[in-house]
Amino acid sequence: MLFLANKMKTSCVILAAGNSERMGQMKPFLRFNSSFTFLEKILHVYQSTVINKIIVVVNDDVYQQLQQIKYSNLESCKFVINKNPEKGRFHSIKLGIKEAINDSLVFLQNVDNPFVDNKTLELLKSEICDAEYAIPVFEGNSGHPILLSAKVANAIIQNQKNNPNLRNVLKSFLRCEVKVNDPGILVNINTPEEYSQHFLTRTN
Repeated sequence: MLFLANKMKTSCVILAAGNSERMGQMKPFLRFNSSFTFLEKILHVYQSTVINKIIVVVNDDVYQQLQQIKYSNLESCKFVINKNPEKGRFHSIKLGIKEAINDSLVFLQNVDNPFVDNKTLELLKSEICDAEYAIPVFEGNSGHPILLSAKVANAIIQNQKNNPNLRNVLKSFLRCEVKVNDPGILVNINTPEEYSQHFLTRTN
């Protein structure tokens, strides 16, 4: 099963279309360290694993700023602009997954979960097996990213409800919980206080 999972075409959808209102600045451009922004760090991790394509869902403001920045690792990405970010996160998910619909597995990655790790990605992919989606768990708490099968991806695209909650949608599918030794799966950076807590002393 591990061999088969590693052979499956796999995409990643990075969700970066939020307005970052609580943060007060665009989260994709927050500094992860002196070398990478959040977006660059996430791209670096996914580009160093076996990924068929990377789709980044952004809003107009993020896309305009990206046009002015010379990131070395943007060329291999497909950017999708969410013209209606007020429709919520599920709308961004649908836009991204539509670009990955021919692939067997799809990672959903939030731009405000910047501590994503290669080992966790590999574990999710190797453990999903016959389940319909896989989620990482650290010390009994589930986190991000999640890995979707093609069945779940198709169901999300076909969902016509007005801004449903992804968690509720996933309740209808077989879940695989993958235990990881990675506390970073639990970290969301949504406010300046949370950013300071994790990055105030991170300068390299």
